[in-house]
Amino acid sequence: TECPVIPVRLYGLEDVIPKGTSLPRFFDRLQRKSAKVVFGSAMRFAKQAFSGTQAQARKATMRALREVLLRM
Repeated sequence: TECPVIPVRLYGLEDVIPKGTSLPRFFDRLQRKSAKVVFGSAMRFAKQAFSGTQAQARKATMRALREVLLRM
């Protein structure tokens, strides 16, 4: 659809919402837990930029997003 995609990376959620729990824990033994949200620059993916099948285009898009997220 050529809509902008905004990469979002979340840090520290494993401390705030541990695996197996349903409610966040912002304090643990009087020690404050925190999470961080980082927004990247908007990215646009034009249909014409990808050749091949729809599955190949989707994989190329995900590869590009993964690279951006790993640098954030």
